[in-house]
Amino acid sequence: MSKKSMQKRLMAILVVSIMVIAAFVTISASMASAQSYSIPQTPANGFKYIGDMNSNSIVTATVYVPLVNTSLLSYYTQEISTPGSPMFHQFMLKQKILSMFTDQKKYNQVLNYIKSKNLKIQEEAMNSIIVFSATVSQMKQFFGMNVGLYSNGTFTYYNAYGTPSINGVYVYATNMTKLFYGKPSTLISPNDINAMKAKFSQVNQVFSIEPYYPTWLQSVYNATGMYSKGIMGQKQTIGILDYAGDPYIQEQLDYFDSLFGLPNVQINITSIGPYNPYLGIAVGWAGEISLDVEISHTMAPLANITLYIANWDYSTAQAIAAIDQYDSVNVLSQSFSISESYIANFPAIITY
Repeated sequence: MSKKSMQKRLMAILVVSIMVIAAFVTISASMASAQSYSIPQTPANGFKYIGDMNSNSIVTATVYVPLVNTSLLSYYTQEISTPGSPMFHQFMLKQKILSMFTDQKKYNQVLNYIKSKNLKIQEEAMNSIIVFSATVSQMKQFFGMNVGLYSNGTFTYYNAYGTPSINGVYVYATNMTKLFYGKPSTLISPNDINAMKAKFSQVNQVFSIEPYYPTWLQSVYNATGMYSKGIMGQKQTIGILDYAGDPYIQEQLDYFDSLFGLPNVQINITSIGPYNPYLGIAVGWAGEISLDVEISHTMAPLANITLYIANWDYSTAQAIAAIDQYDSVNVLSQSFSISESYIANFPAIITY
């Protein structure tokens, strides 16, 4: 493989960065015409404001630094993603993205300001996103933001509102991600299994339900032709983004390999934000993670695997930006089974 071809492969993940950063175009455009703005106290559909959070409570907050040359960015995003375009899949190098579309001076000013307040910085990404921890009183004192609590009687989340005291940036704090990713939407419970058994035990069924061996997928997707030529994912790294975690994923994959005759691979687990893998067992994410890792390994048996586990206080945009910043995988897999129409029911859509 040529050096140029390899370089393009290694930087392919950066197209995700372009897509994520493009999501902030609306915000960036508004920043250009207004130096300050307000975030309304708007609850998600079905929720209501129940008061402000305790002043000593700790929240995860984010500063988004507006992009520059957003019209050109939108054009590049469209062209890179359009088959037939001369720029199709001509992914930009990370440094070029940073130099053309980010305001490094403003980013450094904000970063230094946060550091001067002795706040704990969790992530820095792409000269545009800074994730940090702060108390509710610090959010008010240093950033001019209140943090409200919202509830539907079952679930409660926090959300920042008000007018940021720092001009020209977008300040936000929420743990709304848990509403979307608290547990996989495809999680099958014992009650679901019993209901399926009752339904499909009826007579005159015109189809049957049966499991498929994972390795059958190699033939279904016609990957065996590549295997016969020695192409099995070697020297490539698959990135998988999930939430919560699974403390036994390596042991599970080793056992999976022994069952289906696949080569062993060591999983590199990278946390994005605070990490407690046992949460995955409690809420069901461990099962989703097992499926994601095992099937990825089945289809590319010799590829390396990096499992990114994001914290629920991080939005999808923050997590992907962090992965772009790490720049260590060739492709990124996400399989949340979340409808975009569902996300549209919540405020701050831009962060998801």
